[in-house]
Amino acid sequence: MLISEIAEKAGLHPETIRRLEKRGVITAKRDVNGWRHYSPEILDKLKKLYVRDDEQPPEAA
Repeated sequence: MLISEIAEKAGLHPETIRRLEKRGVITAKRDVNGWRHYSPEILDKLKKLYVRDDEQPPEAA
């Protein structure tokens, strides 16, 4: 996925994705043009990092 795609799917701004990569929280592979490509695992990681409390599923009783 490109940065715009992963940002949209994670509900984050592309600049947030860039900052996380710069800090080493996530990594991207670069193609010959220098474009970032992110794996589905990175999307899962971002969703876990940025899940809001009101998005948590109810706990089973």
